[in-house]
Amino acid sequence: MESLGPLPFPGGRVAQHYFDAVYERASGLALALATAAGLTAAQQEVRAQQEVRAQQQSPTADTGAANEDPLASPQ
Repeated sequence: MESLGPLPFPGGRVAQHYFDAVYERASGLALALATAAGLTAAQQEVRAQQEVRAQQQSPTADTGAANEDPLASPQ
């Protein structure tokens, strides 16, 4: 807001304080909503780490020679 210059109405200097308060409140609410929805960068990083761990812990279902029975007779 400051980049736009002084407010173009009487009492603009006092009003700037109120605009700043509204902006700060709005940014706090936006962060709270993003956090509640799981959209913050920190939560996305944690989610990605959990997915990697889950993939490492779960057995993979490869197809091919790895799944063949080594004791089975060749056909």
